[in-house]
Amino acid sequence: MTSITQKVPRYILGMSDQPDELKVPGQVRDAQNVLPDVTLGLLKRPGTKYISNLTDTALGQWFHIHKNNPFSGSERYIGQITRAGEVFIWDLYTGLAQDVTYSDVPIEPADLDNYDDSGNTATSEDYFIHQVNNQLQILTVNDYTFVTNRNATPSMSGESVSARPYEAFVELRAITTGQPYRLAFNDLNSDGDDNLVETTSISSMSVSFDGWDGYLHTDQENVCQRAGTNVHENQAFGSGTGASFYGLVSCQSVSARDPIPGAPNIASQYSVSVTLTNGGTGYQVGDSFTAEYGIPGNRYRYTVTSVGRSTVRASIGLASYTASQLHAHDILSNLETSINGLTGLTAEVIGNGIYITSDQPFSVTSDDPTLMSIISATDDGVYTTTDGAGGTIERTNIVSGVNNVAGLPYQCKDGYIARIRNSFEAEDDYYVKFIGNFGQDGDGVWEECAKPGIPNIINSESMPHAIIRLAEGREDNDGNFISNFLVTPMKWSPRTAGDEITNPRPNFLPKPGGRFGRPIQNILFFRDRLVFLSDEYITMSRTGDYFNIFGKSALAVAADDPINVAVSSTVPALLHSGLVVGAGLLVVSPNQQFLVRTDNDILSPLTVKVANIAGYSFNANTNPVSIGTNVGFFSDSGLYSRFYEIVDITVDRDPEVVELSKAAGTLLPESLELIADSAENDLIMSCERDSNEVWCYKYFNTGERRVLSSWFRWTMLGNVVHHAIIKDSYYAALEQDDGEVYLVRADLRPLRGATTVSDENFRIHFDYYGSVVAGNMTYNETNNATTFTLPIPYFSEEDLKAFSLGTEAGRIGNITVTGGTTGSLIGDWTDSNIALGYTFNMSIEFPTIYPVKAGANNSVEANTRASLIISRVKLNLGDSGYYEATLKCLGRDDRTITFESATDGQYEANRVAILSGAFKTIPIYDRNINFNLEISSKHPSPTTIYSMEWEGDISNLYYRSV
Repeated sequence: MTSITQKVPRYILGMSDQPDELKVPGQVRDAQNVLPDVTLGLLKRPGTKYISNLTDTALGQWFHIHKNNPFSGSERYIGQITRAGEVFIWDLYTGLAQDVTYSDVPIEPADLDNYDDSGNTATSEDYFIHQVNNQLQILTVNDYTFVTNRNATPSMSGESVSARPYEAFVELRAITTGQPYRLAFNDLNSDGDDNLVETTSISSMSVSFDGWDGYLHTDQENVCQRAGTNVHENQAFGSGTGASFYGLVSCQSVSARDPIPGAPNIASQYSVSVTLTNGGTGYQVGDSFTAEYGIPGNRYRYTVTSVGRSTVRASIGLASYTASQLHAHDILSNLETSINGLTGLTAEVIGNGIYITSDQPFSVTSDDPTLMSIISATDDGVYTTTDGAGGTIERTNIVSGVNNVAGLPYQCKDGYIARIRNSFEAEDDYYVKFIGNFGQDGDGVWEECAKPGIPNIINSESMPHAIIRLAEGREDNDGNFISNFLVTPMKWSPRTAGDEITNPRPNFLPKPGGRFGRPIQNILFFRDRLVFLSDEYITMSRTGDYFNIFGKSALAVAADDPINVAVSSTVPALLHSGLVVGAGLLVVSPNQQFLVRTDNDILSPLTVKVANIAGYSFNANTNPVSIGTNVGFFSDSGLYSRFYEIVDITVDRDPEVVELSKAAGTLLPESLELIADSAENDLIMSCERDSNEVWCYKYFNTGERRVLSSWFRWTMLGNVVHHAIIKDSYYAALEQDDGEVYLVRADLRPLRGATTVSDENFRIHFDYYGSVVAGNMTYNETNNATTFTLPIPYFSEEDLKAFSLGTEAGRIGNITVTGGTTGSLIGDWTDSNIALGYTFNMSIEFPTIYPVKAGANNSVEANTRASLIISRVKLNLGDSGYYEATLKCLGRDDRTITFESATDGQYEANRVAILSGAFKTIPIYDRNINFNLEISSKHPSPTTIYSMEWEGDISNLYYRSV
């Protein structure tokens, strides 16, 4: 046999479920309560410091908030939303409960500047009521913590632009005399023959002398004095109105019929003709008009000899006026009077036009558009409104419309809305509203608006709510600052332009006519936008305007407009979560992974792209986590959890997906749902619900090479309700058997150097760590016992110990508890402060030792055929105190060797008995396949393993390897 030795240089590669001969040197069978570190080796995990008792029930959704405040530093909170919708928040530093109030009405960010919560009376939020875990999803952005209820269906609540009254506006475009300004009004509720009105207009007229024959005996000086033109404007006679004409009176001198002695023998013989300038309206043949010109009794009769007939739709009536002078006010005021004389219509002159309203739908037309431009009401669908008795009714949505923007008047009624049609296609229609100067009728501007009458307001109660950290707080009686949190629905911006076609609702809202939309599964934050995941749809808010998910305009798409896209897949792709990466936004469904990205510098509705990049199963009750520049996620598709890493996510090629849990195999439980991760500490921690076992993955990269990929587990004192890593601190809310939930903290920073307690450069490995100052302890000489009040909760089944921090630094004592609150130590401990807490067991089970050599592709090959007798194992230790080595040999009793690293003369006085480095030998003398070696430590002192060397004798058993 040949004597050989070999060294395993490190034991930081964690647990492996592979056969021992396939394990990489540095992997172990089990690693409990350890923390691998590429610099310091395999450390005992840090203990946990007790912070406070949080609550007596763990049911509900737990979350944490971390905010960097430029004035107060890092703010850290833990919160609970109970099944009934109550919100409780505690400070992670002190464990103190913070103030929480509930808003009765939706608010917007501007409301927070001078917000007064004194009137809030609610004690819970109905939107937060939930029945199962993960029904509520949490996202924190600055002071806002958004809460999404996966069972809530978003809905619309009302109209952002109220339906307009039945109205029209007539603008005067030209002024002329002799032409009728005629408006026909029709009742839209009546569409039969009664709407048709026949109108007539004079085609020809005759004129004759009335009561005389045109002969007039006069002196020579007055011969033909009455000849000339006589104008008649806008005359109403017979059955008509608005006729204009003039009579031409001609004359010649003639001999008097009956000469008068002494008088001139001369007379005037008149003749008359008529010229029609405006036929008016409503006249019939035979209608006549009589006029006198200067001499009483000398009358002229104008008679309608023929009329033209036409039919117009004017069930309400006609308003008409023929101008007699070139003055707009004359035309408008007369038309106003004529319209107000029609049943059910009200008219008022505004600027250069007339505003007309009615309590019934109507339309108005003109037979001469060159004289007047009309914005007339048209049927624009139906909308639902209240009936005044608690119910609803459907009403025709009447909206005025013009063909293009040139048809809009320069002066109008303040608030008037018109639809610009542009073409025959509905896709290019839009709506404008007249904004009068200073809110007055008359001069103003037209601005784009939303279609009136349709639902444009989002129901805030059905949308994600927010927990907002308000700026104001208070101090409690002990001087601690207590923050104030507001639970509130948010006021989401209404649609302010377009309609359901030109500015459609986001996909999670109900379709027009529907009541309920698609539940929002999660909220993310990407490129200064809120991102909503619902079914296969991705909706993003406006850039920087998080509560606005409608487009700015129906005319054009702006770069900061909301984004609505859908993922596409051959299998159902119901999106649940996501994570921001360098190449874009990774969104995940239970079976697919997608990348939302853009090839442009600006993410906009026109530049967004969605690509399917992978097809792996995903645990929908978790969220993906960051692994440096890569992404990790858990899968629950089999009997055991799997953990995948998506590597090299870029826009120009598909990424690589690697299973990081391959070595752990069947070790990981099936439903790892509670995830805590820290990119700074290269650490991912996960656990099942109602479990005290936390599975940890530690990694470390050097350039593109991963030098550490290690799985290990922690056992906590209590079931983990929620945990989080904030900077270098691990926080956990732990539930005990009696239902009480306690908050603890562990420091993840590896410490090394001097081992003095006063320098606090080594950890005291207690769970629920607390301390008692010497002045709060009492020594009873009769009983030889020191008593004190426990600063931590008492668990009777756990091992509670004390650790001296004074002149007898490192002194250990068992604590006896009376009444659950009073601790007792044998002896006098009053000369120094003490630390106390519950011990936990660190254990490493080593694999079978095989001689190994380097293989191809950086692999190693174990020699399993040779006969190997292990003589001894030498452990190279770092900072270590008390620990045990247990040797389990086949056919022999288990053997436990206890080690104390420091003995007399090996450490300085008044320092803890811990050495910074040592070699310890464990004798074996057995075949490598006949024993198992385990190192454990259930002591508050540290234990650190650097490496291991083994020595032994090997034989090839008379065979040579080929």
